Amino acid sequence: MTYTIADDCENTVTKTATYTIVDTTDPVVTCTPDDATFECVGTAGNEAAADQWNADNLTKLDLCASDICSDDVTITSDYDFANLSD
Repeated sequence: MTYTIADDCENTVTKTATYTIVDTTDPVVTCTPDDATFECVGTAGNEAAADQWNADNLTKLDLCASDICSDDVTITSDYDFANLSD
């Protein structure tokens, strides 16, 4: 922002100031992702179920997360079926 100060003789001086908003507050999450246990039904069946479980948790977290300084939050997951344990 630039401010200009003038006297009656049209002498001026300008001063500047910066208004900065800093967001140091974490998003608020009012729910937790769901755990799941599945019976082994073969890789294809279990992978489809795990994919859906991850998608459902992403949706659930998206619906219950908010942030005071921004309208949207971003939900990500490091889900990889190959990294799940037996």
